[in-house]
Amino acid sequence: MFSELLRKNHYLGQLIYAIILVVLIPSALVVNTIYLLNSFQRDMDYELNNKALLVQSVIAMHVSDNLDNNTDLKSMLDNIVADSPEIRALEVFKLKNQNTLSFTSTSTLTRAVYDPVLNHLAFSSEKVYSKQINAAMGESEAERMWLVAAPMYDESANKIGVINTYISAAQIDAIMQRTMYDSLKVLLVTLIVILLLLINHFSLFERAVAFVKLKEIDNLKDDFISIAAHELKTPLTIISSYAFLLTKNKELTQHPEMQDELHKIVVSSDRLKVLVNDLLDVSRIEMNKIIIEKKPQELQEILKNVVDQLAPEAQKKGLTLQYMLPAQKLFVLGDKNKLEQIFINIVGNAVKYTPDGSITIYHDIEKGLVKTHVKDTGIGIPPDQMNRLFAKFTRISSEKTAGIPGTGLGLWITKQLVEKMGGKIYVESIENTGTQFSVNFPLYIPTPQENT
Repeated sequence: MFSELLRKNHYLGQLIYAIILVVLIPSALVVNTIYLLNSFQRDMDYELNNKALLVQSVIAMHVSDNLDNNTDLKSMLDNIVADSPEIRALEVFKLKNQNTLSFTSTSTLTRAVYDPVLNHLAFSSEKVYSKQINAAMGESEAERMWLVAAPMYDESANKIGVINTYISAAQIDAIMQRTMYDSLKVLLVTLIVILLLLINHFSLFERAVAFVKLKEIDNLKDDFISIAAHELKTPLTIISSYAFLLTKNKELTQHPEMQDELHKIVVSSDRLKVLVNDLLDVSRIEMNKIIIEKKPQELQEILKNVVDQLAPEAQKKGLTLQYMLPAQKLFVLGDKNKLEQIFINIVGNAVKYTPDGSITIYHDIEKGLVKTHVKDTGIGIPPDQMNRLFAKFTRISSEKTAGIPGTGLGLWITKQLVEKMGGKIYVESIENTGTQFSVNFPLYIPTPQENT
């Protein structure tokens, strides 16, 4: 259901994802940046205005003492401006009579930009007023300033005039410009990263769709193998049964050619049964449908049965198959049939890949583990094939193994069964010398009732 929906909405999903990445995220970043910059400028202007008001009040106290001497007043205003880079100009309007304010300034250009309404408001309401203006002082370019108008008082608290202070916002504007420039760089880098992510997304999305398709194909393959194996099992059983009956027919066995043909039928049907059983095991394991009943099992009994089953084959090849019984009974928790299958696969491989010599089975007990070793004097495993020994459909590839039958599934199944019962399997091998498989299971100590 999900895969079908994913496939149908492939391009729609890509389009939506592209819109989110290319439009919404950059837009949110731009809006957030503008909001932060505006907030920053508002706060800076607020602090600058407060600073202007503070400076204005301090200057007003000093200026009020020199109102009567224009020369000293002009000199004092020039000194204040020279010592304070942020102050571009100062203007003083002193009261001559009830209706007239005379003018003294540090700059001849302020006359063109000062606000008489602001001055009258400050003088009449006895409050400080401020406003933003754009003006140029001297030969410099126009810049943003705060014009602050404040009333002045004498020692008797009588109004004696108004003082205007032109405080530059150039430093704040420079900081804002740098911040804006840095924000644009961050935004550009973010857009580039988003575009790269978008390009990568298309690739990942294609891979995701391909992965879903491959998963579907893999599931279909597993289902097909499982069904095919089940369907093959019944006719194979019938063929094997009739082939066995034919080998007991005295009239047929009297002819050597017929006996050879019957042998081929029996061998081939047995190989097909092994393949079918292996395919069924692979299917059950991959679909997690294999049933394992963990119970206390005596290893000696299991390995004795394995040796008894494989002894005739070993004898045919002239091999010595030896099981070195431990001094004590060894128990593990596991499924009896699965444990037997594990050791049949391992010992069977040892017999199969050992042209001459011996196969020895023995145990070690170490740190709560019972280690079962199967050591042979066979052809060994090439070093370059060790890393894929337990992979599905993998067999040792060499001239010596060309005529040895096998499905390439036995060791993979063996490893899966060992691990599902809480064990580990290891292999050591020297090419043309021999191989040793080791299967480790936690040693189980049975209760007195179980031991009896």
